[in-house]
Amino acid sequence: MQHIRIPRHAPSVNKLLGHYGPVFAKYFLEQNAVIAAGTLSGRHLNLKTLGIGNGLTDGLTQYATYIIYAQANVYQVPLVSADVIAQANMSWSTPTTGCRDQIIACNNGGSDAVYDIRSGLDDPYPPDLTTYLTEIGPQIGADVVWAKANHVVNGNFALTGDWMRTSIPDLDFVINSGVRVTLYDGDADYILNYYGIEAMITALSNEWSAEFNQQKFAPWTVGGHLAGQFKAAGGFSYVRIYEAGHEVPAYKNGTLQSGEAALQMFQQTMANKPLFST
Repeated sequence: MQHIRIPRHAPSVNKLLGHYGPVFAKYFLEQNAVIAAGTLSGRHLNLKTLGIGNGLTDGLTQYATYIIYAQANVYQVPLVSADVIAQANMSWSTPTTGCRDQIIACNNGGSDAVYDIRSGLDDPYPPDLTTYLTEIGPQIGADVVWAKANHVVNGNFALTGDWMRTSIPDLDFVINSGVRVTLYDGDADYILNYYGIEAMITALSNEWSAEFNQQKFAPWTVGGHLAGQFKAAGGFSYVRIYEAGHEVPAYKNGTLQSGEAALQMFQQTMANKPLFST
């Protein structure tokens, strides 16, 4: 049996990896326990942190908030008409064939950019990193060619309805196992908006949930500059980052440069600390 002593930090993951991040982290922890018990030969992965940004963890709590966010968001951007809202509510709540009931079944078995509501569909920002990452790959010793997505794998997961199966129990397991977990969300993101992320967090049930839910949001500052609002309890932290779309590190906020707020969040998490203001 081998033991890897170097702490392993799951990368900060987003969107659909908000679903798979907790699932894989839970699997690693469970396999560690089996290895420690001597019933399996393998390497112990010393998993210490997990970060999830703008992630889809539980469709049942998060998808309903598309309607809420379209009506009311911090940028006061009306995304659709009242008629569309009414149609969306019907599509969501219709018994059996509605989105809500279909998501429950999976668990049991516009003109606006959805990644940043302040921009249009043709907004080129953030830019595609494929060319850059392909160029620097050999320089950093990467032995595979960067690809933004595997559409075959993506399609197969979609066809099974797996995205709609909740990962809340997996995320609770990871938190209860002592892994430092940080969730974050850009407040201009529609596709995984803060209403849904925060509703999902409220639905969590782990050792820190009661303490976390009793707290009020506090201002989160970076070098004295207001960059968001946050809560932290034990090994779990969450921050809603202001002036940011889906790819949080790409955005500026006043005098803060692109990635400056995200870097503070990342460094605090990697140091095994709860989020705090500076």
